[in-house]
Parts: sequence; structure tokens; C-alpha cells
Amino acid sequence: MEVYGERPKFGTKEWFTNYFWYHYKWATLAAIFGVLVLIVFIKDMVTQEKYDMQISVNTSIFTTMDQQYAFEEAWEAYAEDFDEDGTVNVGALVNYIPQGEQADPNLVMAGQTKFVVELSDGKSMILLFDEAIYEQIERSNGGGESFFADLSALSDKAYDNGIKIKLSDTPLGKDPLLAPLADELFITMRSADSPLVTKNGETLRQYDREMAVLENLLADTKTH
Repeated sequence: MEVYGERPKFGTKEWFTNYFWYHYKWATLAAIFGVLVLIVFIKDMVTQEKYDMQISVNTSIFTTMDQQYAFEEAWEAYAEDFDEDGTVNVGALVNYIPQGEQADPNLVMAGQTKFVVELSDGKSMILLFDEAIYEQIERSNGGGESFFADLSALSDKAYDNGIKIKLSDTPLGKDPLLAPLADELFITMRSADSPLVTKNGETLRQYDREMAVLENLLADTKTH
């Protein structure tokens, strides 16, 4: 690089302002930005909450953060410390998909995208729906084999060929925050034959764990 005039003494204020900053300002800013991005990424990876299991709630009904937390706390009472980290953590992935002509198209598109990803490659074995969202699965399935397990052996409240159980027919329906949703939402479980379940040994083990949690819920058998 061609330099005109005498170069200021290294480390001085003049060197920094008149030489280094002049020639390397953008490279320095880019490097600082890269370091900040890396720090944020590492922080997120380190502090990211780890869940023993996750449930998926897909609904056209707006739910509050308090209701999301209520879902998590309610399911935690029936789950176990599967990853053996000393705590029981259940995550509730709430996917809001508004319906009707007045629905915000951006919210609809975002919800539909998350919905498709969750069905095709999600981590949740237990999925909750309302009828409006469930009908979308039925339409896409075209009357083929069900995505969901028959739960009639677990509860005499199961309906629609045994694949649905109303939230109101479980202990969750008694929760004050969840009660307004209890008659609208129902619980389903992925079929054990689903490719997502059978793709490897770990997903099969997770399926069995979550089936046990669902059995605990329906029998109202709390684990702690």
C-alpha cells in the first residue's frame, strides 16, 4: 500500500486516527461486527434452555404467554427428567394461525410455514390442535392413512377413531388459564409408524417417553 508523508509513531493517537483508522476503518468495523455476532451465537448456544420434551400447540385461537407457560408447567407435572440434568423442562411450541378474511396475511403465512415444518420435521410427538387447523391436515392428507395414533386404549374419552382427546377431558382442563381453551383444543399423538418417529433409535425412545407422559396425564399420575 502506498503511503504519503511520514508515518506517525506506532501506538500514538496520531497513528490511530491519521493512519490506522484512515486505512483500516471498514476492515476493523467488519471484524468487530463478526466478533459480536460470534459472541451472541455462543451465548445463545450456552444459555439456550434444554427441554426434556416439547409439545406442539397449533391453533387459530390467540393464546397469551401466560397460557403458554401454563401449558409447560402443567405438562411438567407428568413428565420426567429424561436428559438427567436435574430438572424437568417441557417446552410448549405455540403456533398461532389466524383464520378468516380479516386475518393478517403475514401472520397466516408465518403460521402456515411453521405448521408445515412442525408436521414434517418437528421434535414434538404430542400435538394439540383446534378443529380449524386440524381440518387443514385432513384436506392435505386426502383421506389417506392417519398421521396420528389411536389413543382409545388410553382413554374412553378418545373420539374420531380414537385419535383426539379433548383438553377438557384431561386434568389440564381444570387449570384456570387453560380452561378457556379446554373445549376448543384436543390432544393427538403422532403415529408410531410415522417416518419422523422411526428414522432412528433416539426418536423411537423419545416417542416411548412422551407416550408414557401422555399416559400419566390421562391417568392423572404426577411424577413429582
